[in-house]
Amino acid sequence: MLGAVSWTSPLMRRLLSLVIPLLALVAGTIYGGWAYQRIRFPFDGSVPGLESPALRNTEARFRPAGRPANMATSVENAAQLGYLEGSEAASEQSGVVIHAADAAWQGLNLCISGHGEEATLLDMSGEVLHRWQYDLRAEIPAEQAATLRARFRRAHLGTDGSLTAVYGGHSWLVKLDKNSKLLWKKEDGFHHDLEVRPDGKIYAIASQGHVLERIHPKRPVIEDFIVILSPEGEELARQSILEAFENSDYAPMLALMPAFGDILHTNSIEVLGEPHPDAPASWKAGQVLVSIREMDTIAIIDLSEQRVVWAATGRWDGQHQPTVLDNGNLLLFDNYGTGMSRVMEFAPNATDLVWDYLGNEENGFHSETCGSNQRLANGNTLITESDSGRAFEVNPNGKQVWRFVSPHRAGEQQELVATLFDLVRYPLDYLEPGVLGQN
Repeated sequence: MLGAVSWTSPLMRRLLSLVIPLLALVAGTIYGGWAYQRIRFPFDGSVPGLESPALRNTEARFRPAGRPANMATSVENAAQLGYLEGSEAASEQSGVVIHAADAAWQGLNLCISGHGEEATLLDMSGEVLHRWQYDLRAEIPAEQAATLRARFRRAHLGTDGSLTAVYGGHSWLVKLDKNSKLLWKKEDGFHHDLEVRPDGKIYAIASQGHVLERIHPKRPVIEDFIVILSPEGEELARQSILEAFENSDYAPMLALMPAFGDILHTNSIEVLGEPHPDAPASWKAGQVLVSIREMDTIAIIDLSEQRVVWAATGRWDGQHQPTVLDNGNLLLFDNYGTGMSRVMEFAPNATDLVWDYLGNEENGFHSETCGSNQRLANGNTLITESDSGRAFEVNPNGKQVWRFVSPHRAGEQQELVATLFDLVRYPLDYLEPGVLGQN
């Protein structure tokens, strides 16, 4: 019978010299995967990650429970993302189902839905005040019309009743007058979002699919651009978002993007006003805030310097619609960060959480795609839960004071609720008198 082995014996020391490094390797691997997803380690300013196909292969990225694998999306399939006609079963509810008139912020609701190429303006009871309709397919070649996604994705309402809209996937911008007459159209890979400035200039997201050998030697990628257009739709300026990262201290963050295909998936754009006194020192009026879904990153780009001057990631996943609030904080729609969805307000200097509205089993708040949020003048927050075809307004305590369920349907048997791409609240006096037949 063998005697007990001493902890100081040569055999035990040999075993420990093998086991301890093995345990350290396992622990390091587990922590490294968790830290990579949550960005708990700092970037050191080097760029070897940009050359690592293992790190940039999104099939191997760690995702939270409940989130589908973030596969690299091909150029051919990219136009499908965020433009589905509908994806969830329709409920029996429709229209405005909650309206606490004394608590909700009263206004006009611009509704953009996946059921067709139209936008509607609704009052607070859900009644249609005006409708814009335009079928672009009748004006373009048949081969283009056959593949066009016939729906608006985002729209801006002018005070004169005009509508400027992103139409049909990676393709068109259109501007309609108050009677839905086409004023102009422009094709240049436009997608997801736009902002119309007070001077009429349009800031939009456009894309181009091509091979960039520094990203992938053979597979094409979609490169996103910030494009500035005149009120008449003429291009004035263009900035590659990819190059803005490459030209900046934030270049190492490009290690988060897929190795090919839809490498950025920029899904929102906002021009900064005069920064709040507590804003990061790098922020200036006229810079552009963008949301990059495939990198789980939001960034501010200085167009005059052609570079990213601020960026953040790590507390959200698959996000949409970051917007700067009057108090200097950021509001953001976090699609997957908790397994469900949430809207979060945080301080940009420290990304400290200030307020959130969190999805749970009781409220069912979750949208895998799209989604938006708007802070209203009375402090309430308007949230668009796109996949479920719902929009709702909550007060600072999270109580719903207004709720709208899309009446529009999709699917071969009309069994799906149409995707509610966006619902934006405008002030009651926003439109010029008489524009839409008002007194």
